[in-house]
Amino acid sequence: STFKPLVAAAALMFDSSLWNKVYRCEGVFNANENGVNLHCDSRYGHQAITMRDALKKSCNIYFYKLARDIGPQPIYSLASSLGFGEPTGFEVAYLEKGANYLVDLETLSNNSLRLMRTAIGQVGVHASPLQMARLYGWLATSTLPSASIVLEGAGASPALDSGEVPVLSNNHRTKIVDALSAVNYELGGTAYKTQFPSQWQIVGKTGTSQVSSGGKMQPTHAWFTGYFPADNPRYSFAIMCENTGLHGGQIASFILKEFLQRAMPQLAPELVVQSNVR
Repeated sequence: STFKPLVAAAALMFDSSLWNKVYRCEGVFNANENGVNLHCDSRYGHQAITMRDALKKSCNIYFYKLARDIGPQPIYSLASSLGFGEPTGFEVAYLEKGANYLVDLETLSNNSLRLMRTAIGQVGVHASPLQMARLYGWLATSTLPSASIVLEGAGASPALDSGEVPVLSNNHRTKIVDALSAVNYELGGTAYKTQFPSQWQIVGKTGTSQVSSGGKMQPTHAWFTGYFPADNPRYSFAIMCENTGLHGGQIASFILKEFLQRAMPQLAPELVVQSNVR
């Protein structure tokens, strides 16, 4: 589900009126003529829902239907231009070996089920935490950060230049940021129970990644990705908790909170709040 904001951005770049598009979520969606059903995390559905609330509540069916309507080209073009399916250029490349994958456009064009599942981050796209942190850096700034473990000129080759990347308009960014802030600060948001201090201005998205090994399903990975502060972005992040069997808003967002309660005095002193953490 941490991939959904990219799909939202692609849709808005394709047709800005889609921000107000309403889809109906009944908890289950008959996806094709073969009777394949796709499900939402909400058993009873979100009912009539717009893009803002679909991001806030992480509605799968909204994004299935959105991808079906806009087609594969906008999603594939944006994802590939942001480096999905390719190495990030990180110096210790073996850490990402086999991690980044993006299904080809022809497959998405010929397989509506694959397209819809890719739109919620399943099957058609794999990404490392670094790749996801770069995505949210782009959402924050319209630039694609190049990761490096050394300072430029400190005895190692500098990180690769990302080259030209698509520009997300301020209008579209404002809408998506508002929705991803609601994830954390509005009742019903998937990370609302984390109770982030409002001063931190966390912009984030939870995710739950299905995992299989040897043909058998394993406990899910829990994700939380985003950046902060919203008004003046300085840091993007991606937290993945392997095989927890939990939702991102049950563990990964809490890990970020615990880390920032300790690190904030060094990272952003102006955002420090009183804390009882020792």
